[in-house]
Amino acid sequence: MRSNSWDNTNEARKGGRSGSWGKRLLLVAAGLIAIPILIGMAFGGVAMSHRGKLWPAVRQIHARLQTDEGARDLYLKNPSLAEAYGSPQAFLDSVHTWRDKVGELPAQEPVEGKQYEVTLDPSGGDIQVSGSGGAWMRVEIQGGAFAEPGLGEGIVRLLFSEEQRGLERAETRLRDERDKHTGEAFRQLFQQCAEDTAALALYRKEPGLRDTYRSEQTFLAHLKPLRPAIALMLARPAVEEGKFHFQRRTGPFGSSESYTLDLEDGVWLSTASKDGRLSAIDGRASAGSPAGTH
Repeated sequence: MRSNSWDNTNEARKGGRSGSWGKRLLLVAAGLIAIPILIGMAFGGVAMSHRGKLWPAVRQIHARLQTDEGARDLYLKNPSLAEAYGSPQAFLDSVHTWRDKVGELPAQEPVEGKQYEVTLDPSGGDIQVSGSGGAWMRVEIQGGAFAEPGLGEGIVRLLFSEEQRGLERAETRLRDERDKHTGEAFRQLFQQCAEDTAALALYRKEPGLRDTYRSEQTFLAHLKPLRPAIALMLARPAVEEGKFHFQRRTGPFGSSESYTLDLEDGVWLSTASKDGRLSAIDGRASAGSPAGTH
């Protein structure tokens, strides 16, 4: 039986609960909006904290490039330079070409403008600067908690060009030259694997292979079923574009790299390296055959 009393306590309580839930939803919504803003502010703060370190780092990199010993040390301590240039000699050749063309850099960080640009991110920054010689140098540096592991000293890009707009073309040209060099090195390595005497010399030269294949005979037995695929590759004049694939993994326990060449449907050859040392050679000689086993 419905009461005719003026007592509306129950209705007030219901309304109170409804209002409370509405306030909570508004707070949650406000929190969701605030989170990305706070993250952006935090990332921005981290990025700005790198700003003061970037120019001294660029100056140190430039100083090391003034001698072959310093340039070689820079190459060896930064895996990304090996990916870009393919070999220490290729890197030194580039340094020799551009050392005087870039010239000197100012002691103090320049004002951003026509001869200097900086792009910051949470892990570091990308610097493009024109030296006293007029040519440009681009350095990308990453480091700190947001950086990808396995970057060595953190130099992930180092390019040179006559003009700033030429830096992107320089990167494309480097990539093409690297792929050509890597393809030739890949071919030479498998040429060694095509017969036992050269394969044994390779095994004795590369300590990483001894870590994977417990003996010389194990290594030769592993290569035997791959020889039809090796012969197929060597019968071709060059590595076909789009058939050569590179993969790199980095982590707290080191880095690994692999190159794979697709020859035909189901036929492939590959090499793997761990921390810069050749560690495995693998492949499949036909679509129905198993891959090599260690």
